[in-house]
Amino acid sequence: MQKILDRTQESLAHAFASLEQSAKRQQGVYLATIASLMLIVVVFALALAVIGASKQLDYLHTYAAQNAAEFSLLLHREESFLRRTEFTLDFYQTTTNVLRVPDAIEGSIRQTGVARGDIERIGAGFDVLIGEATRAAWGDELNAKLWRLYEAAQSALVTQQAFELRQRTVLLGLNEDYAAILPSVVRPDANGSPATPPLQAAAVGTLRTTLLHELQTQTGKRLPGKGERVWLGPYRDPLQGLLVISAVSAYYDADGKPVTLIAVSVPVETLPARLKWPNHEGAMLLMMADRRLIVSSPPLDAQRVTLL
Repeated sequence: MQKILDRTQESLAHAFASLEQSAKRQQGVYLATIASLMLIVVVFALALAVIGASKQLDYLHTYAAQNAAEFSLLLHREESFLRRTEFTLDFYQTTTNVLRVPDAIEGSIRQTGVARGDIERIGAGFDVLIGEATRAAWGDELNAKLWRLYEAAQSALVTQQAFELRQRTVLLGLNEDYAAILPSVVRPDANGSPATPPLQAAAVGTLRTTLLHELQTQTGKRLPGKGERVWLGPYRDPLQGLLVISAVSAYYDADGKPVTLIAVSVPVETLPARLKWPNHEGAMLLMMADRRLIVSSPPLDAQRVTLL
């Protein structure tokens, strides 16, 4: 009887030991299964995060590409206008069919060296400045030379307004003190009187010095070559004190001599409006080819710009 009890006890002990081992193995399987499921969830979450980040980057890249295309179109339009202005200037400088400017324009130039031309059909005007020494040197040819400059400025302004270009164009004498500024920098008030300080003929020298300095500093050359167009900036426009970027070319006469500098300037403050950036997250920088910052959206302090 005792032997039966002993065998039963041993059998039960062995059974319980087997059950314990089986339970431990099952527990290990459960833990491995849970760990595997958790790993799958983590991997899936990471995959979703990567896909989401990739989609966000693609989204931002699309906006960046649109902005790049927008600015490329802007630069192309400005350079096309610059090229057309060169042709316009060449036509009026070489034509033999010379007429006369209005008597009021000639009188104002002879008296002060400054005159304003108005084009009523487009509601815009332009300024003509001629230095005293140049007026004296032109002598009896003053009206004819003034007509060539006046008509070139008028034609360029009509083209500029027709293409809705938000810019300021300057036709600037290199060897003589004359300039045409379009549109006019003198804004009349409600009564028709100038709301801004009147221009002085001496501004021609200031304009020329500024542009030649920027050309030398940024390109290493005094003037663009014939048919060459260069971008300058940002620098401060001496007429209005605004930061601008400028497309610049030079008009050469039939003898290959540089006669007139042509500059088309776009205010930097108008550029952020062209930057499309969703939710204003992060910042977008517009830079020159040498990585000089033109403008950022939103504006950044100098320390952060240097860091970027």
